[in-house]
Amino acid sequence: MKKPVLLLILAIFLHSCDESQFYESTWTDKETENVILNIEKKDGKFWLTQYDQSMEIVDEGKNSYATSSNFDIPLTLDSENNILTIRNVDYILQKNSNKGQFTGNWKNEKGEPSFAVQIDENNDLNWDFKNGDDKSARYYPKPTKNGFHFSIGQYTLSYQISDGFLIDNKGNKYSKDLIQN
Repeated sequence: MKKPVLLLILAIFLHSCDESQFYESTWTDKETENVILNIEKKDGKFWLTQYDQSMEIVDEGKNSYATSSNFDIPLTLDSENNILTIRNVDYILQKNSNKGQFTGNWKNEKGEPSFAVQIDENNDLNWDFKNGDDKSARYYPKPTKNGFHFSIGQYTLSYQISDGFLIDNKGNKYSKDLIQN
């Protein structure tokens, strides 16, 4: 009986010892995935950076906020759903965003074509297609409800993720290369 009680007390203690409820990571707005926030820890403090402005995060449990010399901005983190809310705008971890899920190197199950999808410094999604030994061609897709599409000449290509595979509008399946350089 003593061992289970001790383990329960230890678990409660470790849970209550979290330095902060905020995750060091890159966040993007849930609706458009265009706005980027970074939260990082420097000198024992958490900082929120958006564009060229950095603000210290003061974590007081339910009353957390980002502060600057002129104003405070209330923050709420739903850690169960990984949603950060600032000024009624929901942010999700970039890796969980639509763009983030598409990022990586993808290979057609038949061999060619393959492509690399990346988010650039401007938060744009770039697709570099490679077919055989040809040079890769870069495309900039438009978001759809379930994925992305773009036009190549007279053709419109659409892509979505299903069961861990990237599937195009012709039914071709692409698998993610788990070994990234």
